[in-house]
Amino acid sequence: MLGFDSRIRPVVELPGMNATAPSSRSALNGGWKPILLSVFVLTVAWSAAASAPATLPASGIVELTELEWQLWQVTAARPGRLWEDVTYIMLSKTAAIPSISDQRFAELDRPAYQTLLSDPLRYVRLPVQPVGLTVRVGRVRKLLPGKGEMGFSRHWPRERPVWRIECLNAAAEKAADQPLIVLSTVDPMPLLPKPSGKAGREGSSIIAEYKGTPPHYKQLPVLELAGIFFKVHRTEAKEVERDYPVVLAWQLRKGASGAGMSTLASAVLLFIVVAAAAAFFLLRRGIKRSARERAERHVLRRAGWQRAEMTGEEAAGEEKGEVDSDLKAAVEQYRKQEEAADGKNDNS
Repeated sequence: MLGFDSRIRPVVELPGMNATAPSSRSALNGGWKPILLSVFVLTVAWSAAASAPATLPASGIVELTELEWQLWQVTAARPGRLWEDVTYIMLSKTAAIPSISDQRFAELDRPAYQTLLSDPLRYVRLPVQPVGLTVRVGRVRKLLPGKGEMGFSRHWPRERPVWRIECLNAAAEKAADQPLIVLSTVDPMPLLPKPSGKAGREGSSIIAEYKGTPPHYKQLPVLELAGIFFKVHRTEAKEVERDYPVVLAWQLRKGASGAGMSTLASAVLLFIVVAAAAAFFLLRRGIKRSARERAERHVLRRAGWQRAEMTGEEAAGEEKGEVDSDLKAAVEQYRKQEEAADGKNDNS
């Protein structure tokens, strides 16, 4: 049995066992000291157990028997078949892990891709520690026991699917050089864009497929995952072998795509563009209005000069409210020209 064993068996010497009977005082001291020491040890052990995090058992984030751990080590050391008995065992262990907070998510160990390939047994050890990864999703398959690559196992419910996510390491300089396989115990589709193309066709396990431009594939949607590194899986295509780190995930969240600016940055940029356009429109309108008012004032000043040069008869007619017909015609003509110019500018 792995883990901490808190069972303490104190040894107390019973009276009469020694040939020489001790005095009453020495017998009292000799009888109580082991008991007090045992109580002290039990108290310290109980305090240590109470202060330990409830989500991390003695063997790490999941509990494994010695046999399960040995099976995992053997499987991880040979990059052969993906679906073996220990695969279903580790999936069931992973599915039982409780969700973690955003802070705990951010604190997860994020191993280097090359470390997973070159030293996989580094993460196949006790206590089992979770890892965090950020990936770009290329394809999602929904696997059901007994259909396709996934078989039946007494360690995994027959009606429960597993989602195989074929993805790339988003932290890589060239994502195309660092592919991964994620076996997720939770459905990733609520966090991903609506699929298109041949995804979801009848008889196919592919439920989502996304396109990107090599070598960075920044157009692919991004997921962050919390999981357990399982093994390195080796495939052979066109006589070329390729290794894929396999991670078992129990928690997913949406990540920033990195293909462009963030939502906040886009909103700020849109606000700046709209504000600049509004300011330009108001400034142009103010300039036009100012030019029109200056022209009208100029026309009125000319009218004042002409009024000052009027004859007595013309002045008398002006006092009765009559407006000079030439001045009125000039003002109307100017306003019509300005309105026509404004109409052309607004259309443009």
